[in-house]
Amino acid sequence: MNKIFIPANKPEDWKPLLAEPKHWKTKHSAKALAYSWQEANDFPESVRNVFKNSGIELFRSIELLLAFPEYKVPLSGGSRPSQNDIFILAKGDNQ
Repeated sequence: MNKIFIPANKPEDWKPLLAEPKHWKTKHSAKALAYSWQEANDFPESVRNVFKNSGIELFRSIELLLAFPEYKVPLSGGSRPSQNDIFILAKGDNQ
């Protein structure tokens, strides 16, 4: 797996990363996710609210450090990596 990540400037930059290009359709999760995260350039408000309302102090001021769309994870014994919609690296307050 490549360790060099190319930044996205717009939601359409996520499309080539899809396992199946046919997933790029309006009202489907891949395209909706790309627009939601790209437009926020941070945690989308709905995601941030889940953290704020979780009751977990660490999540109250969570900070997005990096986001990797369509992140591939090798699976032992698998024929191909599993592809996550998005992998987030974040930190909590004072972490």
